[in-house]
Amino acid sequence: KLTEFKLSRLWSVIIIYIGIAVFIIALTITIIPRMSNEVKEFAETLPKYANEAIEFSNDIYMKYLNSVNSLPREFIGVDVAFREYLNNTQVYIVDFFKNITEKGLNIFSNIVGIVLVPMYTFYFLKDTGFFRRKVLLSVPKTVRNEVRSIFKDINKLLNNFIRGQLLVAALVGLISIIALLI
Repeated sequence: KLTEFKLSRLWSVIIIYIGIAVFIIALTITIIPRMSNEVKEFAETLPKYANEAIEFSNDIYMKYLNSVNSLPREFIGVDVAFREYLNNTQVYIVDFFKNITEKGLNIFSNIVGIVLVPMYTFYFLKDTGFFRRKVLLSVPKTVRNEVRSIFKDINKLLNNFIRGQLLVAALVGLISIIALLI
């Protein structure tokens, strides 16, 4: 739509990117400090909870060691079950840290995607006419007008769909921000 104001396609794309950047910066300025405070509080209380969990598990294990030696042979299954439980707990902990590592790598991959997609989008938006001509030239002349008409209909439908989705996303974001600020 900016091209209707006699702006070149390049400047239209740049203005849109600047608008998106300003919006992201504004969100970052308002939300990041609150999130960092929450993370800081969590990081301060996490060691306390971890120490309590370690002390609790050590107490249980010491009670277990003291009571297992005095158990009759008939209850040897309790010892086997407890050792199996400990092994399962160890496997759970190892899987937990493995999942954390995988999530970290996925986050890195997503960051790379977040950086590359706007660059590709910029060049596709800037050179839309070039790509449009190449696609139409690949279609035989006999059906070119029909294909052009179909593409116009698809473009109209996709534009309406994307506008609707953006409106829904904006409303959900606004409601979420209001709920978080309360």
